[in-house]
Amino acid sequence: MTRFIICFIFVICVVIGFITFISISISISISISISISISISMFVLFLLSNIYKCRRISFRFNFAEMT
Repeated sequence: MTRFIICFIFVICVVIGFITFISISISISISISISISISISMFVLFLLSNIYKCRRISFRFNFAEMT
C-alpha cells in the first residue's frame, strides 16, 4: 500500500512538472516570436522611411534640374 501511494505521488509530481515545462516553453516561444515580429516590423519601417527619404531627395534633385 505504501509503495502504491509513493508511486501515485511520483506520477503526480512528474505530470505537474511536465505541464509546467510545457507551459514555460510555450510562454518562452510566444515571447520570442513577439520580439522577433516587433524587430522585423521596426526593420521594415526603417527601410520604408529610408526609401521615402531617398525618393524625396531624388525628387528634389529632379525638380532642381528641371527648373
